[in-house]
Amino acid sequence: MIKLMITLCVAVLLAGCSGSAEISETRKLNMNEISSLQFLQGMHGAENIYLDTSSPSIYVTDLSGTIYLVEESKDGKLFISASIDFGELATGIIEGKDGFLYAGGSRYPEKDYLREKGGSVFRIDKELNRYEILYSAYRGINGLATDSNGHLYFTTGNLKFLSPKGAVYKMSYDPGQNTYGSPFKIIDRLGSANGLYYSEYYDALIITETFSGVSKIDLSSNTAAPLLNKSKMVEGFDDVTVDSKGRIWVAEPVGGFIKVLDPAEKKLTRFRIEGLGVASSCRIGFDAHGEEVIYISERQLKKNNDGRGLIAIPLSSFKAD
Repeated sequence: MIKLMITLCVAVLLAGCSGSAEISETRKLNMNEISSLQFLQGMHGAENIYLDTSSPSIYVTDLSGTIYLVEESKDGKLFISASIDFGELATGIIEGKDGFLYAGGSRYPEKDYLREKGGSVFRIDKELNRYEILYSAYRGINGLATDSNGHLYFTTGNLKFLSPKGAVYKMSYDPGQNTYGSPFKIIDRLGSANGLYYSEYYDALIITETFSGVSKIDLSSNTAAPLLNKSKMVEGFDDVTVDSKGRIWVAEPVGGFIKVLDPAEKKLTRFRIEGLGVASSCRIGFDAHGEEVIYISERQLKKNNDGRGLIAIPLSSFKAD
């Protein structure tokens, strides 16, 4: 994410390579040849995606500090129906058990967001009419997720390759009061903690560390176990999601790549998508026709934060099986 990702290509060259997949291959996919592909433009550095579980609505954050409400027309076309601007940048987003949206972001420039001043936890109504700041001073707040009990989690990190400081915080949900408690740290020393996703398939949090890989967090013990380590000289890990078959999809902050890990088969497939810029977030859902689709936010095309927005690609196009 953001401008520090430009250093990724240089930084990873300094690291050794290791991999947890026994089978690894790279395939090509051309966006111009994908049927039913949709491209929704109008965002500035599209970041994280939340797929509303109670409606077809999609929420997308971007690095200008805006949250967009994306809806689908009767003919299946995506369009922006509302937006709200709350600062210098917006990162992770999720819906809480209380019916509000929660997002990470900052009213400070990027360097302050990653250093002393940090970012904040924002609470926003789902119509995007108003917001409030709940908690602040979390450096590099990024991915957000909720588990099956409604508890809310978010990552923090400084995105420094040589001395990364990442963590996961938890906000406990009180069903009696329908409220969330103050954040408290559950895991420390997570390197460059970045994307976060709760998987019902695994009943666990899946987390990415920008410079090293993907891990699974056991919420009963608050321990992390590696799922996928870096296997290429130039490689990174941004956001993460899981499909209906338990395959783990990762947006790679090196232009044009999406990774798919099948833990059962111990197989990693890297898709080089011709025509795609730098992918930031990814989420999997179903379109109006009931087809399983991966939604990808394109953060960058040719320069910082000039990505074109939200992309919807049918999973059948990848032929990941």
